[in-house]
Amino acid sequence: MDELLQQFVIEALELTQQASEDLLALERDPSSRPHLESAFRAFHTLKGSVGLFDLVPMQRVLHAAEDRLSTVLKGPAAFDTGAIDPLLEILEWTESCVRQLTARGALDAGEPARASALLGALAGGPVSAGGNPEPAAPQAIPDWAKSLLDLDPSPNAVAFRYEPPAECFFSGDDPVALMASVPGIIRATIALREPWAAADILDPFRSNLIFHALSLAPQAEIEAVFRLVPDQVSIVPRPQEGLAADASIGQQQRTLRVGVEHIDRLVDGIGELLAAKNAMTALVDEAKRLPGGLPLSRSISLAQQTIDRLAGQLQRAALRVRMVPLSEVMRRLPRLVREVSGQVGKRVDLVVEGGEIEADKAIVDALYDPLLHILRNAIDHGVETPPLREQAGKPPRGTIRIVARQLGYRVELRIADDGAGVDLDRVRSIAVVQGLIDPARAAQLSAIDAHELLFLPGFSTAATLTDVSGRGVGMDAVRSAVERLGGSVDLSSERGRGTTVTLSLPLSSAMTRVMVVDAAGDRYGLPMDAISETTRIPAAAISPIRAGEAFVLRDRTVPIVRLADLLGQPRPRRDDELVLVADTGAGAVGVIVDAIGERFETVLRPPTGLMKSVPGVSGTTVLGNGKVIMILNLGALIQ
Repeated sequence: MDELLQQFVIEALELTQQASEDLLALERDPSSRPHLESAFRAFHTLKGSVGLFDLVPMQRVLHAAEDRLSTVLKGPAAFDTGAIDPLLEILEWTESCVRQLTARGALDAGEPARASALLGALAGGPVSAGGNPEPAAPQAIPDWAKSLLDLDPSPNAVAFRYEPPAECFFSGDDPVALMASVPGIIRATIALREPWAAADILDPFRSNLIFHALSLAPQAEIEAVFRLVPDQVSIVPRPQEGLAADASIGQQQRTLRVGVEHIDRLVDGIGELLAAKNAMTALVDEAKRLPGGLPLSRSISLAQQTIDRLAGQLQRAALRVRMVPLSEVMRRLPRLVREVSGQVGKRVDLVVEGGEIEADKAIVDALYDPLLHILRNAIDHGVETPPLREQAGKPPRGTIRIVARQLGYRVELRIADDGAGVDLDRVRSIAVVQGLIDPARAAQLSAIDAHELLFLPGFSTAATLTDVSGRGVGMDAVRSAVERLGGSVDLSSERGRGTTVTLSLPLSSAMTRVMVVDAAGDRYGLPMDAISETTRIPAAAISPIRAGEAFVLRDRTVPIVRLADLLGQPRPRRDDELVLVADTGAGAVGVIVDAIGERFETVLRPPTGLMKSVPGVSGTTVLGNGKVIMILNLGALIQ
């Protein structure tokens, strides 16, 4: 992508987000002059930037939106909230156009008609204006294109069908040469227009082939190949609507003013530096053992201390560059809540606190999809309709509150609604009907265990599939997404009072705090974020429970696993056991180890080669003596 266009894409997404926030604020307070001026500036800047690239449809629409806001700024009247919806539609369309520019470097052919529709809506006229009555609705994808697009998940994949006429050779066309010149083809098939004729009557100068292919090249480059025969080719890019569009925005926002890949390389280099610094400890010990080596060991130790100090400064600086405020993802949520609540006929306010807390950009970007699903569920299943809320003595408008706070090396997000809460009896019965649990077991479940049913794969309380929720993707998808980030999810609810979902996540995905432990004669690393405490208990305090073991910790029964057993290694039983109490996402578990070693921060190297297929291994790191150890994923090992 051209550097100037790339810069425009980044700024355009920021400006559309800022304008959206200002419009939503104006909906609450139409007399707010600062928000009106801020929205005007955003539209004005967008219009000026678009003019640099000859994007006529976008310029027409943004110019009209700017004029609408300018008229209000010059007059004494307050902002007419009736213009909120068409202005927000313009911003959504602008984001869609930006995604097209990112993927293909040009706007789709239907955007001029869409621009006319938006101009009509802004002027208070009919929305169609020469376009479709619902121009935002995606067009049906032909079966041949869908079958191709399903073969590859690439977001920029483009399917095309080339059907040269039977007499193409007499026009000077060479279909095979044309196909060979299409860039980026990753899959291709050839079909027959009609069955082959018998060999004695076959005409070798008549084309009988139809080509289907999938390419990762920009659509404009594919169109250039077929510019002389445009009527013979059909091109279908992957749709960029709905959640896929949201994901595209999230991916684009991963781009910093300094490219993320440059920051990642810097962090990787710091990881190598830390490993080299740790290895110097072994050199100090080796120098001490040499005859007269004490002065040498002291010199190496002083050099190690200097490198340690400089590496620490560099590490903190690099991690600080990766940190961004949670507001980067939170500021996109009010418009989502407004749209979804309008679809289901409810009125919901979103209150956000703690957006100034910073976390690793990779974690902040990946938070959008889990928050999206939690909010959709809260609006669709949690918050009641205005009549039901009034019957329950509640205000007609529901409230969803997102509160973020930093707890040590982790960040916690609590998403709470004041809706009807979870009907646990209904949850138990649905789980039985869906075959997820037997009736006897369901009747014995505590409230905490019953809430865990909501996270089972395939569980859903939705009677019908809707565009808001109940689409076959449950809270298990939220938990899986959060656990991939090294976090955990907890849900609590009070009937008639509401539901709270709590996400706990590490502040950084680049550096990992590791505790070294011994098990069956080998050394392993465990992420310290998963360990809440360590304790030593007598062997007599461990009781057999069914097929496992457990012990009581402060009036709470905690199941126990032995790390050596998990790794398939024998170990003797002792009179007392060293236990790490860990949170694996499904509750506290005691992990018995032989000994605890050093604790340190390191850059986790993802497993490669054969190690990729080993369950329960998150990666590797280098100890101070230069030895490589595996970092274990307790949650994966215990499952």
